[in-house]
Amino acid sequence: MVGSGSSAPALLLVASLIVGTPSVARALEVIELNVRHTGASFEIDFAALLDAPVEAVERVVRDYDAYDTLDGRIRNVRVIDRPAPNVAIVHTQIRACAGIFCRTVDRTERIEERRHELLAVILPQHSDLRGGVTRTILAGEGERTRLIYHSHFEPDFWVPRWLGRGIASRSLASATRSLFESVEQRSRETAVR
Repeated sequence: MVGSGSSAPALLLVASLIVGTPSVARALEVIELNVRHTGASFEIDFAALLDAPVEAVERVVRDYDAYDTLDGRIRNVRVIDRPAPNVAIVHTQIRACAGIFCRTVDRTERIEERRHELLAVILPQHSDLRGGVTRTILAGEGERTRLIYHSHFEPDFWVPRWLGRGIASRSLASATRSLFESVEQRSRETAVR
């Protein structure tokens, strides 16, 4: 039997191992994920805490040329123009699938860049969408980033109501979460460099 005097060093050793162990990276913490299909429009509200600093997250979400590495649905992406220092015209080609129904969608957006915020407005004359707006807001919370993402868009093609409310809405929710998991991972990688 071990005497009570010998347990203190053992407890100190265990405590020092616990304190000295590097912290495990937290996963994306979803606060809200809501997709609505109303009439011909879709609306996505997403809020999460990303385990990466806000500066790293901002670099990743502004690296438009790399969007296809963040989202497997994006087949092609290019910056068409930079009409002002804080404005980018970006074209993406997205393979959108809802169950077995798939379609390639062209989207061109005018993205206004503000500190910790992006405002993207769809240019319908160059898109397969009648219109839409996406706002992404970032806020630093220590070494983490609070992200608020709101997107509203209307396809310029027919989406059956049953498909939109069911399969398409679930696909959009899954794709949104997956996209920001990729953003979080890439942001961690760039923060380490």
